[in-house]
Amino acid sequence: MVNPTATAQRAQEVRDLKTQVAELAGESDQEIVFKETSPRKKMVPIFSMVDGEPLSIPEAQMERILGKPLPGGGFMFTSHQEEAPPYIRGKVKCFLHEESPEREMLKQIGLGGKRCPAAGLASGFSKRIHAQHRHHQEWEALQEYLREGREETQRDQQKQQTDAMIRLADNAQASEPVFTLGTATASADTPEEQAADPMVSCDHEDCAYEGSRSQVQGHQSAHK
Repeated sequence: MVNPTATAQRAQEVRDLKTQVAELAGESDQEIVFKETSPRKKMVPIFSMVDGEPLSIPEAQMERILGKPLPGGGFMFTSHQEEAPPYIRGKVKCFLHEESPEREMLKQIGLGGKRCPAAGLASGFSKRIHAQHRHHQEWEALQEYLREGREETQRDQQKQQTDAMIRLADNAQASEPVFTLGTATASADTPEEQAADPMVSCDHEDCAYEGSRSQVQGHQSAHK
C-alpha cells in the first residue's frame, strides 16, 4: 500500500527537478514526463507555505497545485510538512463561510448559495491565498463588486463637492451689494432734509435745471 504523503513528496521532487532542468537549459517550454506506476490514491496531503495549513488535494492535480507560486516568490505549497511554518489554527473565516462578514455582499451578487466551512484561517493574508486557490471565480466576482462600489462612492463624493462649490458661488453672488448709478433727486431726501433745502430752479438764462438749493448751487458753478 502506497503512503499518500510519499506520493505527494515524489510529485514535489518532480516539480523541483523540472525547475532545475528548465534553468539549466534556458527553455521555459522544456518538459520532462515521469510516469507513476504505483496505484493512484484519490487524495494526498500538502501544506501551505504561508501558514502551514494542511490540505488534501486530488492526486491528479498534485503537479499543478504544487507548482503554484507565491506573489513574493517561492512556491505556495509543499509536500514536506517540516518545510512549512508551524500551523496554528486561527479564527479568520473564509469569505464563503456562512458567518463571514462578506455574506450580505455575496447575496447581492448572486453567490449567497456558496458555502465553505473553513473557519480557522490564520490571518487575512491566509484568507486571501485560500480564496484565490480554492474559490478563484467567486473571489474575483467579489473583488469586482467591491471595485465598482468604490468607484461609485468616489463619483458621489466628487458630485457632492461640485454641488457644494456651486452653492457657495451662488450664495457669494447673492450677498454682494447692488449699486445703482443715476441722478440724485429730492425724493431721496428725508422730509426734514426737503424742508431745510427746498426745490429751486437754476436762474441762468435758458437753463431748466431744478433741484434742491444745494444741488442748484453746485449746478450753477458749471455756468461760471
